[in-house]
Amino acid sequence: MEETTQPTSNSKAGKGLGIAGLVLGILAAVLSFVPCLVCSIVGCSIAGWQWYALSKLGENSKESLELLKEGLEHLDTAKLRMDMEDAVKSITDSLEAH
Repeated sequence: MEETTQPTSNSKAGKGLGIAGLVLGILAAVLSFVPCLVCSIVGCSIAGWQWYALSKLGENSKESLELLKEGLEHLDTAKLRMDMEDAVKSITDSLEAH
């Protein structure tokens, strides 16, 4: 008698690991974009904050320049010069007295 061994075919042997590998691969592909999203969100947030800060700086400096212009219009340079000359004279007089 001749014994014949027939190969047993188990078609379900690698399906579980194949499906697990496919799921892990898809999950890894999706999660690989998370650092890109985080970096882009952080970058856009910083850019937005800088834009806001610079726009406020522009508004504040515009108001400051207007106030400076108004102050310069009302500045009495002759009186200021006389006050400065008086201050210098009083300092030199006090230095000469000592």
